[in-house]
Amino acid sequence: MYLSAADEAVNAVLIRDHGTQVPIYYVSRALRGPETRYTQVEKLVLELVHATRQLKSYFLAHPISVRTDQPIRQILVRPEISGRLTKWAVELGEYDLSYKPRTTIKAQTLAYFLAEFTFSVSQDASLAPFGPQNWTLYVDGFSNSDGSGAGLLLEDPHGEVCLYTLRFDFFATNNETEYEALIAGLRLARKLGSRQIQVYSDSQLVASSFSALNKTVLVEMVTEPEYLEEVVCPVHSGDTWMSSLILFLGQGILPEDRVEAKRVQRKAARYALPDDELYKRSYFGQLLQCIPTDEGFCILKEIHESLCGAHIGYKMLAKKALFLGYYWPTVQQDAQDLVLSCLSCQVHASEHHQLTNLMVPITSP
Repeated sequence: MYLSAADEAVNAVLIRDHGTQVPIYYVSRALRGPETRYTQVEKLVLELVHATRQLKSYFLAHPISVRTDQPIRQILVRPEISGRLTKWAVELGEYDLSYKPRTTIKAQTLAYFLAEFTFSVSQDASLAPFGPQNWTLYVDGFSNSDGSGAGLLLEDPHGEVCLYTLRFDFFATNNETEYEALIAGLRLARKLGSRQIQVYSDSQLVASSFSALNKTVLVEMVTEPEYLEEVVCPVHSGDTWMSSLILFLGQGILPEDRVEAKRVQRKAARYALPDDELYKRSYFGQLLQCIPTDEGFCILKEIHESLCGAHIGYKMLAKKALFLGYYWPTVQQDAQDLVLSCLSCQVHASEHHQLTNLMVPITSP
């Protein structure tokens, strides 16, 4: 077995040697995260462990001679090693492995390694057809917590398949990885001499975007923005419960009824009117935005029945509305009415098994 390690990938080739070297299996692995910072010896041991897991039947049935230019055997038998090297050494102990220095690499093995990564000029010229022929490209991208990458499969008109794997060293969403995979595949196809290509992708967004490249699109150049600044103006239709308070705090106008005027003066101490917006001072000093009753009911419905709604009780529903910074006088009653009128809450509510009459205590003999 021959081992090879690069900056972001490790490779191994299993060879059968009976006078002539014949490749049996090719195993490769992309390095992820901290693995890219391993030393050269650690990368080779990691690939050897990966090869034993992938080709376990071969390692158990035959003695394997590992050819490498790194002192793997001396590293694994040292008593002071610890951590991952110790774990790998224990895992490799069940196989009949021998380590020999790599002197001259046979031409077959070297060509097998280089065929996955390089393309010669003669190969490019032989693959380039005289007339336009269709190539086929399959692309797929992925993005998760461990990172993002893409895979390519390019097939030429003669049926020859080229596999290619990408790993992105930047954050990308699923759609972005699909676009990056498509662009990389097109570049690879152009390098190999392709003039016509058919692309297959599992992303409907990518497929629909590139299928419309041959359509005419009218582009309008906008030289200046349509608005210069953003202005927010509160709009309240008709008289609401806030009208008398806004008139008194903003203009000092009181209702003609003396009882109503005293009530407005007494309540105004708990309200404020910054920037012509009415706010109520809460117990902890937080300003709650005052809104009309109909808007408050819509907010309660959004909290109670939206996508993230949990169909909670009316007391907690009213508290959530206040915690969000909204206030109107009938928030408690509106929350109770909403919960009682909610069909899901009535259907899935817990049943009460309390008796309708008074319970009579009895004594045991």
